[in-house]
Amino acid sequence: MSFEQLLLSDALQQGFGTSRYLKDSKQRSHISKSKADMDSNAFYLKTGESNSRIYDWKTERYLIADNLIYDFVLTLYDVDKGWAHLCRHFVPNGVLGEPQMNEIRSMARGRRNVEARLIGLQNNQKYTFVSDICNVLSANRVQLVEADLFGNEKRHIALDLKTGMSYNLLLEDRTYRPGELVNSETMEDFERSLMPVVQQKTV
Repeated sequence: MSFEQLLLSDALQQGFGTSRYLKDSKQRSHISKSKADMDSNAFYLKTGESNSRIYDWKTERYLIADNLIYDFVLTLYDVDKGWAHLCRHFVPNGVLGEPQMNEIRSMARGRRNVEARLIGLQNNQKYTFVSDICNVLSANRVQLVEADLFGNEKRHIALDLKTGMSYNLLLEDRTYRPGELVNSETMEDFERSLMPVVQQKTV
């Protein structure tokens, strides 16, 4: 089942963005950090980065976006070729820049049997880009198979390049206790953490 049209419709409804929004075709399973990291088998993506690759036995199997709070991650996965593209951005004003939108258009265009996942954000964030991304996916016949947006918790996500599935990454190799993932960081602190060290010292 594809959710991009449903997400477009829901984004127009009153109250959207004030609580967790979850649509998925299959509930995410867990994977331990030690398993994902085994034999240097994981590539960690930082905020503001993008990465594309095709899985084979010589490359990392997992693309990981840990500590997702006010940022989001979009993944595209070509089911036929095992190709994946993952981009991670922070959009404080809710509008994704044209270079980033062009990147998404370029990666989605001309591919067949591609699945997308859109994950991240906290309650009450601006979300204009959500509709923009859904429109790009629809125009290129990319199926949105998972939308996990807003809420008040941190997310740690691993994308399996061999299967295309997403997982909840267990950073301490155990399931989280109730409330353990609740986010206490403000957006201002998050923005400050993204600044270069030298810039932080001058603020």
